[in-house]
Amino acid sequence: MALATGTRLGGFEITDRIGAGGMGEVYRATDSKLGREVAIKTLPAGLAADADRLARFEREAKLLASLNHAHIASVYELDEHEGTLYIAMELVEGDTLEEKLKSGPLPVEDALQLGLQIAQALEAAHEKGVVHRDLKPANIMITPDGVVKVLDFGLAKAFSGDPNQASPAHSPALSMAMTQAGLVLGTAGYMAPEQASGQATDQRADIWAFGVVLYEMLTGQPLFSGESVPHILAAVLQTDPDWNRLPKDLNPRLKQMLERCLDKKVRNRYHSIADVRVDIEAVLRNPSGIVVCTTAESGSARAQAPLHRRALPWAAALVLAAIASAAAWTIKTPESRPLIRSVHTLPEGRSFSILQIGAIAITRDGQQFVYGANDAFYSHRIDSFDDVRISVPEAAHLAPEVSPDGQWLAYIAFLADPGTTGGVQLAKVPVAGGASIPIGSAGSLINGNIRTNLSWEVEGRIVYVSGGAIWRVSANGGDPEQLVAAKAGESVSEAEILPGGDWALFSIADNNTLNWDTANVVVQSIESGERHILHKGGSSARYVPTGHIVFAFGNALYAAPFDADAVDLAGEPVPVVQGVRRDTVNSGIAQYDFSDNGTLIYLPGGAGGTGDARLAIVDRNASAHALPLASGTYSDPRVSPDGSVAAFTASYPDGEDVTAYRLAGDSAPLRLTFGGTSRFPVWSADGLRVAFQSTRDGAPSIYWQLADGSAGAPERLTTPAGDEIHIPESFSPEGRSLLFTVQKDNETAIWILDLETHESKPLISALGVDYTQPVFSPNGKWIAYMSTETGSNEIFVQPYPPTGAKRQLPHTIDNHHPVWSADGSELIYTPGPNRFESVRVTTEPVFSFGPAQALGNIPMNQAPERRRQYDIMPDGSGFLGFVTGTDDQGVERNQIDIVYNWFDELERLVPTK
Repeated sequence: MALATGTRLGGFEITDRIGAGGMGEVYRATDSKLGREVAIKTLPAGLAADADRLARFEREAKLLASLNHAHIASVYELDEHEGTLYIAMELVEGDTLEEKLKSGPLPVEDALQLGLQIAQALEAAHEKGVVHRDLKPANIMITPDGVVKVLDFGLAKAFSGDPNQASPAHSPALSMAMTQAGLVLGTAGYMAPEQASGQATDQRADIWAFGVVLYEMLTGQPLFSGESVPHILAAVLQTDPDWNRLPKDLNPRLKQMLERCLDKKVRNRYHSIADVRVDIEAVLRNPSGIVVCTTAESGSARAQAPLHRRALPWAAALVLAAIASAAAWTIKTPESRPLIRSVHTLPEGRSFSILQIGAIAITRDGQQFVYGANDAFYSHRIDSFDDVRISVPEAAHLAPEVSPDGQWLAYIAFLADPGTTGGVQLAKVPVAGGASIPIGSAGSLINGNIRTNLSWEVEGRIVYVSGGAIWRVSANGGDPEQLVAAKAGESVSEAEILPGGDWALFSIADNNTLNWDTANVVVQSIESGERHILHKGGSSARYVPTGHIVFAFGNALYAAPFDADAVDLAGEPVPVVQGVRRDTVNSGIAQYDFSDNGTLIYLPGGAGGTGDARLAIVDRNASAHALPLASGTYSDPRVSPDGSVAAFTASYPDGEDVTAYRLAGDSAPLRLTFGGTSRFPVWSADGLRVAFQSTRDGAPSIYWQLADGSAGAPERLTTPAGDEIHIPESFSPEGRSLLFTVQKDNETAIWILDLETHESKPLISALGVDYTQPVFSPNGKWIAYMSTETGSNEIFVQPYPPTGAKRQLPHTIDNHHPVWSADGSELIYTPGPNRFESVRVTTEPVFSFGPAQALGNIPMNQAPERRRQYDIMPDGSGFLGFVTGTDDQGVERNQIDIVYNWFDELERLVPTK
């Protein structure tokens, strides 16, 4: 029943009716106690009659009242008056987004500014465990000043039954209670597929709804429509968005963002609205970010993409820190100084100590660094050629840290007689040499798994991690003070105290997985225990006096501006140093340090669990020349027809994607694909396009796009039927056809696609036989491929079209991975792990071949069970592939990389406001 003007509900007097919806009537009212205007939402009478649902609603309302954010309309009170259940909420003046969209689409920048505020509201709510479940333009108010206020947060969940019930009868989307309340009718077009189909939902349903709302802002049209609710729900579940409605000059990154928000498969959608927010911020900060990048500068703009959309190797060895006291929050370098690199190689026979924990440290003035190796520590002055041994009594010693005055070295000592103390103690020793001295009492022993570096504060205290807690102890001895304790199920790694002394910066990982690439970089108040997640993914975080936070992910360092007042990141992380050695399995610690004047030191290498391959060209004498691309997790190398560019699969924080890299010079790699998993690149005959397999739309299909990254979204070439898997293999020389393989029911067949008609058909197949990795000969008259028809993997050559007899290449053990030389005179394959053979062939007028010739021990990573992990350089000079290790010959480097004036480079790459 509608309430008349003047009706009193508790301390509120109704002054006007605003509107009505599935969740009840809405009124303007006056708060007689505080003299403010509020919105009163009366709730359906049936809710009060259901004791279970009422109790649940009250619990949810209390949670909603805890939300305090600039873009969320606040909940003030939940109460009941003479049988009327109501919520008192913040009264927001202005228009709903629904009303604004009646005039048509919004300008792109306006839509993004509003979208950013909506994403910020969702992020704040999700962090407190509140999911909206009914996000739509009618629930988004825009004040006259352009400020967004999201309404009805979590009320859809509050109206529903138990959110853990996954059956359709109890789903938030389709429950009988919600249908009776009218909720489906009003929100069907904004429901995520899992919500529309009656499945359980989480925050990713809000991400879907956000994508629907943003699409509507950009196009002025609802994404899904229909004659009735069932028609709309059917469209949500079955139809794809019409991307042609989007503005023609829209930056492809925005379309890619929408595609990922609106992926019907939950697991392929963004998992956090924070990632969406980061993407929007990145585009808004880029002056050319609203429209398509068409200039030569687009590559540099692309390099500033956010963390989960950027190649790990974007900036090959760049870095950090600043010229100011440790207590200073920000500094500005008056003018940029040149970046200078140097390498310090350990003497022969000397290698670093256990690398799960820190092995290097640099003094505050940058004039000296220390490293742990063999049975001692060693110091090295920048102006000297010699290393000076610092003797310590313990056989094992880790985590060196130099005092602020450069006179002492603190470290972790493994005691010879552990007794009942755990056997690991803090100690210090004079840098100039002398006796080692234990630090603190028995309580400062390091207990449990060692996941700590040491942080020596200017006040003369040392911060460390022990037994799942963060401790601080005087460097002169005494009892340690516990600053932060881990929560149940958490592991803590590497801590330091931020300037001001109020907040601790550290990383936490789930004890069940203990994967430090899925850890959280956090700050926590030492006094109140309040915790903020700075970034999801990474560890080994440090504060830099330039006003940045730097952390490690994979084998790269990332940096982001830091807002000291908000105690939060002020921008998206950007990769600044590649190829940093890091333990991702045990401690999460990366091997790097920097001085107060901006000198960076780090150990080059890979990250445990993520791979350490380097792209290299290997000549026929088995001499490898590693290219200036940071090591990482790479596969499937293919060189362009002119030999100038390599395409390969690279692992990123958000999955695998195809990447291009120029083989000449020292250019940055270019990530070509985003969304889903994209891999197995193949060059077109003219070198303009790359085809690849991608799961961006669900099933593993084949797409292609321009290889310079300048085009829009990739074009889909094949659509698998059922559970088929499609893999691109080889373009015909004239460019009209594409060979691809189709995997289904544990069998693989060779198919061919006509690129003009887009029609495809099977080419070579047989029941119970795998035909794989076909490649066209350079003249297009022959196809080499692998077959299991003899019971083992063998290589056959067959005419194209397949009208004549096939030929089998010489048998060794199991032959794999055939590839033609550019002139068609040679076929190369692998008869076993890391073994390569070739045969000389003629292809006209008939096919013939000579004896197999071993090519020597080519040091490339190639196993029989993997796809071809090498390619032939078109000029015949050698092979393109990946080598293990960290130098040109795959030998581990016992060296320290030094970067001078790194702070200048850091500020250039990641500007602070």
